[in-house]
Amino acid sequence: MAQHRSPRVPNWVILGDGLFLLGVTLVGEVTHGISLLSPRWLTTFIPLLIGWALSALPLGLYHTSYASRFGVSVRTLWAVLLAVPLAAWLRGFWLQTPVIPLFVLVLIATTGVTLAIWRAIAALLLRARKV
Repeated sequence: MAQHRSPRVPNWVILGDGLFLLGVTLVGEVTHGISLLSPRWLTTFIPLLIGWALSALPLGLYHTSYASRFGVSVRTLWAVLLAVPLAAWLRGFWLQTPVIPLFVLVLIATTGVTLAIWRAIAALLLRARKV
């Protein structure tokens, strides 16, 4: 019987996305002098996860045909450009504060670079494993 490959990426790719988003969040909190013992970091992390899920899914980043390509970093950057403004809006709504454009730009830059590098590494690993 022929085996069919799942079109969905392995769970470690999804977990990696979450860990890298968590890393961006925690580094941002620390650079602003906010204690990681405070749950305030969740007000950035949770909206960022939601924004990422809502943008990465439709752009095919959880489908192996896209996730294992060399150009996955470009698709990742498009997802970040959609995810971060949504996340910033959700965060502002949650905290009942205005969204600061500089915050959005810095979050786009840091998240974009971080996830683009992570997704390029993941694509190499997926191709090496012939997933």
